[in-house]
Amino acid sequence: MVTTDQLRAFLTIADLGNLTAASGRLHKTQSAVSAQLKNLEATVGVALFERAARGMILTEQGERFLPQARTTLRELGALTSMFNDALSGTIRIGVPDDFEDGRLEHLLGTFAQTHPGVEVRITSGCTHDFEEAIARDDLDIAVKSGPTYGAGDPLYEENIVWVTASTRMGAAFECIPLALLDRDCWWRQIPQTALDAAGKPYRIAFSSSSFASVCSAVQAGLAVSIVPERVVTDRMRILAERDGFPRLPTIRRTILSNAHASQDLVDAVRTAFLSLAGKGT
Repeated sequence: MVTTDQLRAFLTIADLGNLTAASGRLHKTQSAVSAQLKNLEATVGVALFERAARGMILTEQGERFLPQARTTLRELGALTSMFNDALSGTIRIGVPDDFEDGRLEHLLGTFAQTHPGVEVRITSGCTHDFEEAIARDDLDIAVKSGPTYGAGDPLYEENIVWVTASTRMGAAFECIPLALLDRDCWWRQIPQTALDAAGKPYRIAFSSSSFASVCSAVQAGLAVSIVPERVVTDRMRILAERDGFPRLPTIRRTILSNAHASQDLVDAVRTAFLSLAGKGT
């Protein structure tokens, strides 16, 4: 029989793509997690992962198994907690504002249905101060972005790209008009640092504290900016190295939580972000 420990090991490896990282999150030895995975694969009769130099990669069978495993573990958790005291109170979550389109709230609906006594408050904005907000107990859970992994558990990596309006046919700029976030953080620094290193002239044509406003400025043809590849719309066009734009670094997403955060909700936030990023269901 498949056990909850086996499913939890499988899902953690799938989320992190690395056996060592998974064993750390599960607070088990690497050999114990590996044994759980081997037993699971023996039970279902297929290989769920390919072992590669860059980590653990889901096989085709593993991709098919993934959504059912998540559903099964969630339902087992609800079953075992049926007679426990219901959660209540307010949970405060900080999220990057490139996720402020409402889809995250929709995906957290499953948690709200399971725990109707919990009020979920979302703070959307720059993640620069989220780690301090967790330490001050101003937030219970936060998803932080940055060019490197910081404190907390790694979620995933994401590409960022240069974009201009889809209506602009040419890619040549004598002086690149930039749309920047009006914040003292790494996201504002990345495009300027990249263009300075490449010797490309630019000017600040638009700035705003709102990520959505920066995207609107790009789509209106006012400026060029950088966005996560995931949020590129049909009103944007990606500018690549062949267009004379320098390569950009990868951003890392990390999830943090304080001692008061429900593990159910931490898992719900993790699942929601992985789903939005196309990393899982």
